[in-house]
Amino acid sequence: MHVYNIDALMRTPLTDSEIYQYDDIHISTNGDFVYFNNTKKGLTVTKLEDESSQFHGRPKNCKYVVVKDGIISYDYWNSSSTPVLWSSDFTQELSTFHQLAGMNNCLSVSDEIIACISDEKCVKFFNVSTKQIVHEMSFNERDVTVIACSIKYHVLMEGYGDKIFLWKDRKKIDAWTNLFCQAALKETNQAEFSPEGNTLALTCVDIDKLFVFDIVSASMLHPISFAGECDCFEFFDEKNLICSFLKTIYLINVERGEILACLKPGVWPFPISLCRKQNIVCVGLERAGNFQSLEIILPRM
Repeated sequence: MHVYNIDALMRTPLTDSEIYQYDDIHISTNGDFVYFNNTKKGLTVTKLEDESSQFHGRPKNCKYVVVKDGIISYDYWNSSSTPVLWSSDFTQELSTFHQLAGMNNCLSVSDEIIACISDEKCVKFFNVSTKQIVHEMSFNERDVTVIACSIKYHVLMEGYGDKIFLWKDRKKIDAWTNLFCQAALKETNQAEFSPEGNTLALTCVDIDKLFVFDIVSASMLHPISFAGECDCFEFFDEKNLICSFLKTIYLINVERGEILACLKPGVWPFPISLCRKQNIVCVGLERAGNFQSLEIILPRM
């Protein structure tokens, strides 16, 4: 794995200590821009080609989802707000999605599909290119939280008593509930579906393993053990994922449960964002209480 420092992410118009306290990092789908978000102050957009940065102040509590040829902003505290699609450089407002008003959370599913969640009772899968709701699912469960959604319209939820459910075609799949119970999984820390929706990876609080499941066969592939809780992970492609744990970044083959490569930057790598088209992994690094970002280029597999 080859590592390149993006110095421009440290250069923003902000002057107080909060410039380093970002909430998330995203990278555009074409690999041209990195988005450095501080929900209290705003968004810094960095162009990787010349490392030029521009700061954009947005409403407080604004969050972002990267999609094909753009980035969506929404206020996750204000369910009456309307999601807005911006150009990749964040200079042009391209569209407003009034049909998604009322949502209070949004998850990335693919370059064109996002999952819009309304009060944890309804999930709308929305195609940004066609501006159409392509699938919709409502729930009759109480006290549930949507954790992850797949391109095949699976919805992973966590409910009362830390039980984990998998829904498909508006129905809860009992076989998956039993599988999660047999593996003694509860209180999900993070969960992600692979890009094509054939694999599910998840971690749980106080369990020092990363669990990988095959969606088609409804079976567990591998429990990958760590000496502590896994910090974060993202699927690099259908067979491999990037994982952060104890100041180390791992490339893991989920089919074999095998660590293919690792990188030790010497500081905590968190969070992780991917550009699969260009094989770029953008990782936030904590250094002496401040944050900066690295661009990590991986060879094609």
